Amino acid sequence: MKKFSKILIGMFTFSLLLSLLTVGCSNNETCTITEREGVKYYSNRNAPANPNLKLVIDNKVEITGLEQDTMVTFTRASDMEMDKDGNIYIFDAAKQTIFKYDKTGKYLMNFCSAGNGPGEIVGAQDMVIVGDSVGVASPGQAKFALFDLNGNFGENKKIQVPGLYYGASDKGIGDDEIIGYFPTLKAEDDKVFIGNKFSIKNKKYEITTLLHEIPTEYEPMDIEGAKIIFMPFAYHKGNIFFAPNFPESYRIHWKNKAGDLLGVISKHNARIEYNPEEKKHYEETSGFVWNGEQIIPNCKLKSVMNGLYADKFGQLLVWVSQKRPEGVKHSPSIDIFKDGEFQNTIILDQFEIVESHTPTDMKFDFKEDKFVVYDISENVFTIYDYHYEGM
Repeated sequence: MKKFSKILIGMFTFSLLLSLLTVGCSNNETCTITEREGVKYYSNRNAPANPNLKLVIDNKVEITGLEQDTMVTFTRASDMEMDKDGNIYIFDAAKQTIFKYDKTGKYLMNFCSAGNGPGEIVGAQDMVIVGDSVGVASPGQAKFALFDLNGNFGENKKIQVPGLYYGASDKGIGDDEIIGYFPTLKAEDDKVFIGNKFSIKNKKYEITTLLHEIPTEYEPMDIEGAKIIFMPFAYHKGNIFFAPNFPESYRIHWKNKAGDLLGVISKHNARIEYNPEEKKHYEETSGFVWNGEQIIPNCKLKSVMNGLYADKFGQLLVWVSQKRPEGVKHSPSIDIFKDGEFQNTIILDQFEIVESHTPTDMKFDFKEDKFVVYDISENVFTIYDYHYEGM
C-alpha cells in the first residue's frame, strides 16, 4: 500500500510540474509553451491566433536600374541596405559599386569600384551598414573595405574569410557588430568540404559570439547541403532568429546577442514536391557553379521555408513553401509570429514570384521600417511603407 501511495504521489507531482511548465499561448489555444531549463518551446498549431490580421502596403518609392545614364544607376544589384536617416544604398555586384539614394529615391552618389587599390574590391556580393560605416567584404583579397556614409574611403582591414562567400547576408546590428555567415572550408583526400559559423563579428571580421556552427562536412556540389549552410535568419533589437534544421524542419531558434537560447518556435509543415514546371525552372536557372561547372540541383522537394524576416514591430515572418498547380509563378505566403505564437498566414497577392531556393525573378525583405521588393527581371527596387490591420 505504501508503494502504491508513493506511485500516486509521484504521478501527482509530475502532473503538477507539467501543468506549471506548459501553458497556452492565448485564449484560442493555438499553441502551447513548454519551458525546460529556462528555454521556452513554442509548439504552434496551424490554427491562427489572429485570423483577421492583414499586412497593408502603403506609399512607395521606386528606384530603377539600367537607365540611360549608366554612371548614376546600377546594372545588377545583389544587396540593398538603409541607414538610420532612410537613405538607400544599393550594391551592384557587376560594377562592384555602391549607389546611394535619398529616402525619396533621388540619386546622390556612387562610391567603391572594382580593382586592387585602396577602396577597390573584387568579387564582393554584399555590403553592410555598421554604425556610421559602410563595409564591403572582398574574400578573394582577404580584406574588408570601410567607407563613411558619404562614400569617403576610410581603410582596408585584413580579414580571414575563405573564398566561398556569396549572397547578401551580413547585417549591421551595432556600431561594431555584424551578424552573418563565416563559411569554413577544408580539403581532405582531394575533396573539398564546406561548413559555416553563424556568428556575430566585429569590423575586423573577428568572431565575437558564435551563435550556431554547421560542421565542415558538406560537399559544395550538394545543393541540399548548400541550403543548410546558408540558412535563413532575421534580427530585431537584440533578438536573433535562425532555422538550423532548414530546409527539412519548420523549427526556428530564438537567441539573444550573448548567444543564449531563449526559445524554439515550431509549426507543423511538411516539405512539398515541386510541380514539373517549377522543377524545370529551378534546374535551368540554378546559378550555383563549382570549378567552372554549373551544378544541376536535386530539387524534388521544396524547402519547408524560404526566408525569415523581422518587421518594424519585432514580429517574426516566415516565407513558407506551398503546393502549387501547374504554372511557376505564385503569390508568396507569409506566416506571422508574435512572441512565438502563430498569428496568421498572409498572402502577398500584389506580387508573383518563383518559389525557389535561388530566386531568379523577385526578392523581398523588411529593412528598417520599410518593406522592400526587388524585381530582378525589371531591375527595379520598390520600397513600401506598411501597416497591419487587425493587430
